Amino acid sequence: MFKLSFFIVISFSVLAAPQETSIATDLAKKATIEGVIVNEVTKRPVHKAEVKLYKQGKMGEASSGESAYSVVTDAAGKFRIDNIEPGEYTLIPHKAGFFSTRAYFGLSARDLKLAAGVSLTDLRYALLPQAIITGRVTEGDGEPVQNALVVLLRYRYDRGSYRTLQVGLPPRTNDLGEFRFVDVPPGKYYLVAVARRETTRAGAPGGLPTVPDAPRIGFVPTYHLNASGLADATRIEVQAGQELSGRDIVLRKEKVVRVSGKVVDADGSPVRNAAVSLTPADALMGPAGGIGLLVDDQGTFAADSVPPGQYLAHAIMGDQSNWQSADIPVAVGDSGAQNIVLQIQPTKEVKGTLVLEGSDRKDFDFSGFSITMRPGDGNSAYVQDARPKPDGKFTLSQIAPGRYVLNISPRSGEGYVKSILFATEDVYGKEVEASAVAAGGLKIVIRLDSASVSGTVEIHEERKAALRSPSVVLLSTDARFRVFDQRHVARLNQNNRYELKDLRPGDYIAFAFEDFDYPSLQDPEVLAAVASKGTKVSLEANESKALDLTILPWPEQFADRLQ
Repeated sequence: MFKLSFFIVISFSVLAAPQETSIATDLAKKATIEGVIVNEVTKRPVHKAEVKLYKQGKMGEASSGESAYSVVTDAAGKFRIDNIEPGEYTLIPHKAGFFSTRAYFGLSARDLKLAAGVSLTDLRYALLPQAIITGRVTEGDGEPVQNALVVLLRYRYDRGSYRTLQVGLPPRTNDLGEFRFVDVPPGKYYLVAVARRETTRAGAPGGLPTVPDAPRIGFVPTYHLNASGLADATRIEVQAGQELSGRDIVLRKEKVVRVSGKVVDADGSPVRNAAVSLTPADALMGPAGGIGLLVDDQGTFAADSVPPGQYLAHAIMGDQSNWQSADIPVAVGDSGAQNIVLQIQPTKEVKGTLVLEGSDRKDFDFSGFSITMRPGDGNSAYVQDARPKPDGKFTLSQIAPGRYVLNISPRSGEGYVKSILFATEDVYGKEVEASAVAAGGLKIVIRLDSASVSGTVEIHEERKAALRSPSVVLLSTDARFRVFDQRHVARLNQNNRYELKDLRPGDYIAFAFEDFDYPSLQDPEVLAAVASKGTKVSLEANESKALDLTILPWPEQFADRLQ
């Protein structure tokens, strides 16, 4: 019996040994990372921060959906992830009350290239604590204004002009006139308060005045500190982790006038039950100063407390699945504006197809692309987009009349856009009339002979600790192709290397910026300041070019564009 038992033990040992060796070999092929998350302001460890490691997609961006790996930091802010499949990843730490969109380059790179068996230790990342802004909205005598809308604004270059953008959801004041903004990222902002305006219907109480030409005084949008316009407003500079209190606004009372008009359909008949809004022309990207109105049974609307200025009048009827609209610029003078006519027009449906050129692949999936139509005149924030089916067919629904610029982004697909054909004309980067393309359709030509650029960025050691998020930016020399595309921007990995793939062949200027604002690069003034400092590069079809760059500072005269 003893000999048999011994034989069995030996046999199992022999059988188990190769399996254990295989497991050890497999584990050796995996990667490991470990590090710590700290508060960027206090430098203290951040407990219970989520650390997510995303597998990068074809374009170098984190793949959508769930993270590939996820852990939570311990009481010392430390984390460790084992058994990571080799590949390229993006690490994103997160915790409520903090921001993780930017990180000091002097810490560790967010993009990690993990080879088989590699172990990265001593990684260090920082989270920016949120800022808080509080204040009160009052009348001139100190009486609190309840339910006033308070909007946080910042400047940004957008579609040919430098305009204000709303940041976050605007709060309303409580019964003490108090407001509170949380989750405010570091940056430079303006505050504007707007007294609550009830949505009114012409002919209803608060609608048309009893004496049409009587002078009226009413609350007008007021900026901190108590300015009637953005030019005289006080800009608020917010640092990470700050709580800025006492950002009070005393609402101004000034002359207000009457605005009236009617909404009609395409045949000129009155439209009932439509909604009309008047929005200041210099704040189209947010609700500051907006006035909501309802039309009566005769299709008329009126507002008797409108500050003089430039507005966009917008009418809409229907629901989200079937609606029609009209837009018209309105100049409201000291005597108001009357007899405005908003003619509702049916929305359009634009159909098209993506096709593959220069390849006989039958299994190509076009669903990774995104088609966007954005108003070309810059007078609206309205944007419509669609994802094509795998066979390339797409439909853009509910397109309001007007002129648009089309943009196609291969967000998770391969290849590049060669042309956007309307009939025989290539309208890539040009404005098109919605009614025309709706009638004729679009053909978007995709090619797979894309180019790529990769290299190393030289950064002097004394500069590293001061950098936030250095990136390589590739800017087309043809202005038509400068619409933001993820593939034209690359972060640096832990070895100061970058790679840009799926590029459209053509001529570019390459920059390695210490920090940058991509929309501002479309501003001719900014481009003129940096163009000579970039590196010109020409890319042929199927070409992979090596290009080493030296880090450049963002122009100091445009530093206020950085957020």
